[in-house]
Parts: sequence; structure tokens; C-alpha cells
Amino acid sequence: MKVIYLNSLTIDLTPLHGKTFKMAADLIRSGIKNIHGYRALKGITDICLKEGSLAIRFKTPRDRQRFIHRLSSLLRDKILDKINIQKTKPKKASAVPVRFVRNR
Repeated sequence: MKVIYLNSLTIDLTPLHGKTFKMAADLIRSGIKNIHGYRALKGITDICLKEGSLAIRFKTPRDRQRFIHRLSSLLRDKILDKINIQKTKPKKASAVPVRFVRNR
């Protein structure tokens, strides 16, 4: 049985630089690892995060809200304001997540 992820979150780390970027990227990767496992981290490198936004899919809106709450408790408010976090809904046709992100 396939799990359908109908809630997603788009995070843009491009405004961050230096140690701030590294800290936020590590937090995002550890959150993805906790939700989806190690296999989901393939291709999510610093270069990939610097070039564009990242979409993370969740099973329920409650899981998505927990992820946002944990990020907000670990990052400063100034950093959270720079990161563009948007709650989104994926298209029904592509509700099954992509296994790996392609390296550029």
C-alpha cells in the first residue's frame, strides 16, 4: 500500500549565508531524516539548497505543523523571517513523493 502525502512545505534557504546557512541546512536535513529516513537525504546537498527552494511532504497537516514548530523553537526569529516557509498542497497526480533529488 502506497502512502499518499497530501501536505507539503516549501523552504527557501537562499537568503542565508555562512554559518547561519549551514546551521539551518543541517536542521532541515535532520528533520527530513526523522520524517522520511536516511534514503530521503540523497541529493539534498548544500549546493542544492543554495540554488533553490526545497519541498518537504507530510502525511498529515499535524505532522507539518510539528515540523514548523520544531524549526521555530530551534532557530532565531531573525533567521525564520529570512527563510521563506510556505504551506503548500501538492497536485493530486503527483501526491507520491519523489524518491531522490537529482544532483545538478
